[in-house]
Amino acid sequence: MSEKELRRAAVLAQVAGGAWTLVKAAERMELSYRQGKRVWGRIQRFNLDGRYLGEWTHLGKTFSLKITPAGDLWIGTQPHDVANGVESWLVRVERRTGKIIGCVESGGHHSIEVNAEGEPLTGARPDKVQWFRSVPRTEPRP
Repeated sequence: MSEKELRRAAVLAQVAGGAWTLVKAAERMELSYRQGKRVWGRIQRFNLDGRYLGEWTHLGKTFSLKITPAGDLWIGTQPHDVANGVESWLVRVERRTGKIIGCVESGGHHSIEVNAEGEPLTGARPDKVQWFRSVPRTEPRP
């Protein structure tokens, strides 16, 4: 981890411990509040009436998410402690609990779409799209 990333981790530990607000942490990291929220990496959950239901912080820095018509939740994320674009994952999450159902390493993603077959497609920039296709199994899993 770089010196910059170690400093950010120490600052975010102050937020996690309740000593600092995210606003103060963003100032210490010399980031805008919006950038600080991304580094903090939380997903806030609300019901349809706007009541706060809690947050998930265990999924890393979230760059994108998609809820499909079937109710599947896909998240484009990467670890808190790595530089943007270095390593990232496409993660399928159980919507009620935040439990990770499935995960695949990918090359970054700022958008997620899911086709009619339930296969996710991600986009990192205008010239790069990844399509995660289902592969039929010919043998049962062990």
